[in-house]
Amino acid sequence: MAIADTIESMKTHLGEAYASLDEKGATIPENKNLENLSESILSISGGDISEYFNDIPISGNTGESQYSGWTNVIKKIPIKFKASNVSTNLMYALFQHCKSEIIELDRESFSNKQLNTMNNCFRFCKNVKSLDLSMLDISKVVAFQYTFDGCESLETLNVSGWDFSSSAYYTYMFRDCKSLVNVPAGIYIGGSATQVNYMFSGCTSLEHFSMTDERLNTSKTTQMSSFLYNCTSLKTADFSNFDFSKLSTSSGSTSYGFGCFLRGCTSLTSVSFPVQEQSSTVATMTEMFYQCTNLTEIDLSFLIAKPLRVERMFGGCTKLQRIDIRNLNLSNITNYKDNMLSSVPTTCKIYVKDSANKQWFNTYFPNYTNVIIAGEE
Repeated sequence: MAIADTIESMKTHLGEAYASLDEKGATIPENKNLENLSESILSISGGDISEYFNDIPISGNTGESQYSGWTNVIKKIPIKFKASNVSTNLMYALFQHCKSEIIELDRESFSNKQLNTMNNCFRFCKNVKSLDLSMLDISKVVAFQYTFDGCESLETLNVSGWDFSSSAYYTYMFRDCKSLVNVPAGIYIGGSATQVNYMFSGCTSLEHFSMTDERLNTSKTTQMSSFLYNCTSLKTADFSNFDFSKLSTSSGSTSYGFGCFLRGCTSLTSVSFPVQEQSSTVATMTEMFYQCTNLTEIDLSFLIAKPLRVERMFGGCTKLQRIDIRNLNLSNITNYKDNMLSSVPTTCKIYVKDSANKQWFNTYFPNYTNVIIAGEE
């Protein structure tokens, strides 16, 4: 029986797996249980189990890890994976749920592979701390959804040379990467991007957010909801080079536009937006800054828009002293405004567009008496 077959079925055919390993000259433990199986594999593989990968057919988009039958027992085995004889959709869910602490891709065999998807590739690889993926050609990859989702221990990521120009979908790309302190160098949003929802949500160690790569281009991005949701250690966020002009006109839920954009960033003290004015189609701003409890000032004066939803937009921002929304037209909103200023100090200065918008605040939030028409202070 081929060793790949025994590994794939080892949970139910443990005896056969050990018999096959014994034939290969592996060290067989006295206690032939599932936990010790990885040590037997390691004793003959020397840490290189690429032959086992290449023996297993690539079946395409299965929705599960292509190797989920045995990844539970290889935590101690460094995976050194070769790309020989595989298709360009190889990376789909390739290592999903893999328990290994070390994953290495063979530089020579991958250097000539032009990939077309990275969806779910390292999803829930909870033990890996470092990845070098600089050898990958991702210039034709359209989707990076869930690529590193749940990589809780990931601290360093080498993606030097990556070209995101064809990439449209970044949803959940780094969600719950709880050990990342900064955005990895070389990561940027390319000019084809339409959806970046939840891209860094749950990155609870992330302290500073910025994308300085000159190739950054969000001019086609329609969905940016929950982008940095629950990044509880985030202190500064810089969006000064972002283009928000095409954010979604849909107002169906917080899954659109600016919904929950910085929600739960409880350590955030500074957020920067573009200096130049931008006209935007954004409709939803629900919970955009909800529970940003350390922000003292929010300047959205750059944004020319007529949103339809602003519920809890500044809710829980207990230290706010100044809000500048001078280019937002809120005067026609009658629904979806509840708790917009919940827990915001009533002494907060709010700069608005015109008398109609000042009257809107006087009608719906009468306790806020420092509503000022921009330019009239």
